[in-house]
Order: sequence, then C-alpha cells, then structure tokens
Amino acid sequence: MKKVNLILLLAFLMFSKNQAQTFDEVSFLHNLKTSYYLLINQPVENFVVKITSAKLDAFT
Repeated sequence: MKKVNLILLLAFLMFSKNQAQTFDEVSFLHNLKTSYYLLINQPVENFVVKITSAKLDAFT
C-alpha cells in the first residue's frame, strides 16, 4: 500500500501546472506504467530514479 501511495504522490507532483507546454503526457504516462510494473521487483529508490528519467524524457 505504501508503494501505491508513493506512486500517486509522484504522479501528482510531476503533473503540476507549471510544466512547460512541450511536455509529452502520453510518453510520460507510458514510462510511468512501465516503471510501475518494474517496481514489484526493485527497491523504491530505483523506481524514483526511473520516474525522474521518464519525466525528463517526456520533454521534446
């Protein structure tokens, strides 16, 4: 349950209103979903790193 709450918190923080207009939401959501499935077999710290890189990759 803690992992789910962490995921929701990270997703909320990354969709703040002050993001640039070039943010590719579809790409970010795809990377978020992929990282969520990988979370089952890895520590939370690795998940945070993957989400951060997914957010950066979503900018064009």
